[in-house]
Amino acid sequence: MPITSGGTNANTIAGARTNLELDKKVVYVEKSADYTAVAADNNAVHRYTAAATVTIDPAATLATNWHHTIIADANVRIDPDGAELINGASFLSLVSGQAAYVICSGTAFHAIVVNRYAPAVPGQIYGLTLSNNVADATNDIDIAAGSAASDGATPYLMTLGSALTKRLDAGWSVGTNQGGLDTGSVANGTYNVFEIQRSDTGVVDALFSLSATAPTMPANYDRKRILGSILRESGAIVAFTQVGDIFKRKLPVRDVNATSAGISAVTRTLSIPTGRVLEALLSVQVATSGASGESAYISELTSPDQAVSSPYITVGLGAGGAGQEWVSGRWFTNASAQIRSRQSVGGATETLNIFTLGWVDTRGREG
Repeated sequence: MPITSGGTNANTIAGARTNLELDKKVVYVEKSADYTAVAADNNAVHRYTAAATVTIDPAATLATNWHHTIIADANVRIDPDGAELINGASFLSLVSGQAAYVICSGTAFHAIVVNRYAPAVPGQIYGLTLSNNVADATNDIDIAAGSAASDGATPYLMTLGSALTKRLDAGWSVGTNQGGLDTGSVANGTYNVFEIQRSDTGVVDALFSLSATAPTMPANYDRKRILGSILRESGAIVAFTQVGDIFKRKLPVRDVNATSAGISAVTRTLSIPTGRVLEALLSVQVATSGASGESAYISELTSPDQAVSSPYITVGLGAGGAGQEWVSGRWFTNASAQIRSRQSVGGATETLNIFTLGWVDTRGREG
């Protein structure tokens, strides 16, 4: 029996649907320009892939219960007719990644706005461990599966579902075993590893950048998070091991071997990544072949410069004969991977050695 007969008290399908309190079927449409929502858009879902303004016909024309869903994959402004209001205001702005369910009361509009991608806890990170690739340790880095919060004002969880290998010696291209360099040609120095994501498709990838804060992002990738930093020396990625926030060089480097250094403060540069403040893992040795003893004080450049005397002693030997003494510890560097050293004697028979073992990197958790 046709829906327009048999007690619906209507002569049209639309009228019968209204009297039976039935919705019209959902219609999905993608749009990339300004649009006016009309009565026929009741129960429609419109996804905007470019910035746009959505004007809505008068509430009296649309009538009570008219409803419409707007998905924003770009910034969208919803603008009711004339002086009419939406959520008590003259317009409603959606940012990319939000959606709004708009309903008409007959005189005004009300909207429920949701974030389509769940916000994450700021600084959150799990997995995503970096390691040297076995097949091409010179140029490639493996990134383990895991999740991290993006570093924007509203952090979103970016999940890498399976391990990814990226090449430092090739320009960026999406996917595993593809290039990872954001711009330029590879050289020796510090490269920062970022997890990146497209908010429009959810695709997650990674890249390398000389910048610790502003990598050159591929087209349409608008979320990022630093995962750590690697070093390239003598034309090859330095071999390292990562456990959580700790990065250990597989072969320690003697960055300081100083004799006759005197007692004044000396700035020392370490073989760890530059561009950010990190915590260097060091092994410090003082040695003397004389009888006067020797002590050294290692400090951050942000702290006051102090002559070597108690309590400002990192490692020391008492007077009385030749010998050596070792200590290991952690010191914050500046963004140039530098610390300060002082010695109590620093003569021709006194030596200061500083070995760099690795570094500690909080990987963006501090904001």
